[in-house]
Amino acid sequence: MPLIHAESLTHRYPGNILALDNLTLDVEPGVIGLVGANGAGKSTFLKILLGLLEPTSGDASVLGFDVRREGTRIRSLVGYMPEHDCLPADLSGTELVTHMGRMSGLPASAAREALVHDPKLLLLDEPTNGLDPSGRDEMLALIRRTGVEFGIATLVASHLLGEIERVCSYLLAIDAGRLLRAAPLATFTQRTGTLAIEVEDGAPELADRLGAGGLPARVDGRTVLVEVPEEGAYIAIRDAIADLRLALVRLEPRRHRLEDLFEDEATDDAA
Repeated sequence: MPLIHAESLTHRYPGNILALDNLTLDVEPGVIGLVGANGAGKSTFLKILLGLLEPTSGDASVLGFDVRREGTRIRSLVGYMPEHDCLPADLSGTELVTHMGRMSGLPASAAREALVHDPKLLLLDEPTNGLDPSGRDEMLALIRRTGVEFGIATLVASHLLGEIERVCSYLLAIDAGRLLRAAPLATFTQRTGTLAIEVEDGAPELADRLGAGGLPARVDGRTVLVEVPEEGAYIAIRDAIADLRLALVRLEPRRHRLEDLFEDEATDDAA
């Protein structure tokens, strides 16, 4: 049984605004990133999973429970952090959670120290919103620890791709309510056949020298990108850098970036 299942899930807001478009996916337990630009449908999807918003069409389940009929049961098993502040004006987050834990019958110490009601799944919507860099680091470390050390399945919705890369092992990428890709994070960031050569100055000259020697290269700022077909190419690159007396900053195989996924989609839409 998947952690989350969605089948042809669609939601339209009044005014025929399409938020989710025929979304179909299965998600297994882990630390899962739900990534997409603002307005991509992330928050709508989370609210449907919690039974707080009814889909226009299609079906979904969480932990085997139907989101249309068993929302109360789902919410008893799931922890949720909304995108926007929703605290009473005179309470801190800690005070509110402690109070709700006590109302549910927990002793005072447990209500302050535990993840209240021991959730089987955490849904976190833009959890680093409004935090300074230090606070973001602490939040991301906590998310990682919760998923890896405590073994609690966690779905993190964010538009910040770098944060998703730091904490998640699986990725759901959506755009305009449509699923772009669902796969382990490593498949998005695996090595390409391109070598990135960053120099302080002289990138165009280096690209010209490599091209003249049979290694087609292109310039991206201070970086020269070269398709490296064989190990011998590294010797030619080394010699070109030495001959031109360039200051080498880094030389490493390039990896796919999460940004590439969305850039490719934008290119396809424009075509």
